[in-house]
Formats: sequence, C-alpha cells, structure tokens
Amino acid sequence: MRPILLSLVILTVGCASSPPPEQHLYMLRTGSALPTYESELSIGIESVTIAPYLKRDHVMLQVGPQELRPARYHRWAEPLDGNIRRYLRDRLSQNLQTNVDASARFRDRWQLRVDVVVEELHGTLDGRAILSAHYDVVPVADPANSRHGQVSSSTEQAGTGHAALIDAEGQLLDLLARRIAEDVRAMQLSAP
Repeated sequence: MRPILLSLVILTVGCASSPPPEQHLYMLRTGSALPTYESELSIGIESVTIAPYLKRDHVMLQVGPQELRPARYHRWAEPLDGNIRRYLRDRLSQNLQTNVDASARFRDRWQLRVDVVVEELHGTLDGRAILSAHYDVVPVADPANSRHGQVSSSTEQAGTGHAALIDAEGQLLDLLARRIAEDVRAMQLSAP
C-alpha cells in the first residue's frame, strides 16, 4: 500500500511542478506608422462600445451554434474596446487622409463624431472570423443629419491559429472603417 501512496505523491508533485502553458497576448495593429495629414476636416471617435462577452480579456471562439468559449491561453493584451478605437482611428485616418481623434481631447473642434457598437467579434472552429457592428456618423453642428450604418460579415482566416484569427478580425474592422469613411465622404459631398 505504501509504494502506491508514495507513487501517487510523486506523481502529484511532478504534475504540480510542470510549467504552466505559455500565455499568448494579442493586439489589433494596422502595421504602419500613422502619418500626420493636413486637412480641414476634424473627426473624432466618441465611443466604441463592445458586447459584454467581449469585455473579458480572452479571445473568444464560437464552438457551437449558440456556444462561445474563451480561448484559455490566448488573451487580448489590453481592453478590446480601447484597442478597436485606436485601430479604427488609424484606418479612418488613412482612408480619409485626415487626422482622426480617438481621445476626445479636442472634442470641441470636431465637425463629425463617430460612435461604434461592436455586437460580435470572434472566431469559429472552422477558421472564420465574424464581425457584427453598427455605427453613427454625426455632424456635431447638425445631429439630425446623421448617417447610420452596419456591417455584418465574416472572412476566412489566411492560416491556422489564433494569430491568423486576429489578422482576420483586423480585416473585418478594415471593412467597417471603409464603410464609415464612405459615409463621411457622402456627408461631405452633400454638405452645402
């Protein structure tokens, strides 16, 4: 009996002393430095609201029709709403060739305000990324002439693994930024 008990103690201690799996941290990045643009248009991202299930630090995966699961060892390096806000700022700045403010420091100078709500942003077991979001582009001086839009889309990951998922989610956010930029341009064309 004692040899079995001793073996169990050794096995337990051995398992307890093995190093934990490595944690992987991710950020959405545009991959290019943000230049400074000379433009008379002043735009700010007022808010980026994310669904409650995205407020945890884990990358999320859809594992069934109604089931989502956090990826145990794959986490966001910072709160996702702030990361999305800066990502959209960079992409909108590039698309519109203007400086987009994401900090609200210069809110009193904004001509247009952008509000974004991300309802879904996660991966699937079959290698797709899913985004569902809606947005408002609001003229600060004339809020009644706001434009509202939405993006519901998915894309295949270019590779396997969580890094490829994050890249695919970035591509979907690029699509969101392009749609917002299209509405901003349409508002500029229709302005008196």
